[in-house]
Amino acid sequence: MKVLLLTVAAALLVATVLSAKTDREISLWCGACQGLFDEIEYMISQVHPSKKIETGNFRMDEHGRRNVQSVSYARSEAFLTEVLETVCNEMTNYSLFNVEGQNIYRRYQKRPGQEGTLNLTNFGWSSDSQANLKLACNAIAAEFEEEIVEFYQRAAEKKTKARKKFCGGYCKDVMKLYEKHAPKPAEAPLNVKPVETKDSGAGGSATDGSAAAAATA
Repeated sequence: MKVLLLTVAAALLVATVLSAKTDREISLWCGACQGLFDEIEYMISQVHPSKKIETGNFRMDEHGRRNVQSVSYARSEAFLTEVLETVCNEMTNYSLFNVEGQNIYRRYQKRPGQEGTLNLTNFGWSSDSQANLKLACNAIAAEFEEEIVEFYQRAAEKKTKARKKFCGGYCKDVMKLYEKHAPKPAEAPLNVKPVETKDSGAGGSATDGSAAAAATA
């Protein structure tokens, strides 16, 4: 019941925002949506390609077989659901920038291991805006949780990018500006050993693929 109420509340909040007219509200919610997918895609990219998880029915059938398949851990329901529970905490690393005369939200903090200097040109930091950005991000994630998980599970079949599918209603005229200044895709950490993951019970069990992959990962 609590989850249902939160989902209904998120849906009402999203509907209210979509009818908003002020540039400030549009900028905030567009930035939250863009940041949400920036972070989801970064987290997916940090899972080693060899890491798999077994999903399906683990009970033996009458022939002594189990209906189990091994899928990419980064594209699994277990991983994506876990990501959506915490991803909006990253909004504290975002701030407002003025780009080409438009206000957009972008990440200003470096990621772990990222080199180079920070570009803080036309940068405007505010703890209040970060808090509001996180609230908006959580509302979007709650409203579209099932659709987001399904999208990334079947990403190879999709011709439309996630941010275009889910953020178009928020971003309106600045969608092309965000696409122009979108961060470059992060590379998977092939020189880092995949993190050990405990058996996730009904959701499946995660593995590192092969012994050779684990040794070099």
